[in-house]
Amino acid sequence: MENYRISKQQWLQKFLDLPNGIPSDDTFRRVVEKLDHKILEQKLAQGVKQLIGPVCQQVIPIYGKSLRGSYDA
Repeated sequence: MENYRISKQQWLQKFLDLPNGIPSDDTFRRVVEKLDHKILEQKLAQGVKQLIGPVCQQVIPIYGKSLRGSYDA
């Protein structure tokens, strides 16, 4: 989160008035802690479904050994 805010500071300032700069990662953490996690999960799931649409109905095979790094280099 901190790396993102630092890398996107100029872009974010186009949309937000940030007189004290971009909030720290501690501030983001405190805000997220106050959120209702069940509602957040529902909203994120709805957003993802809208973004990927019919792909949700497809099986996407993932080769686990590659993900775990147990393949030959």
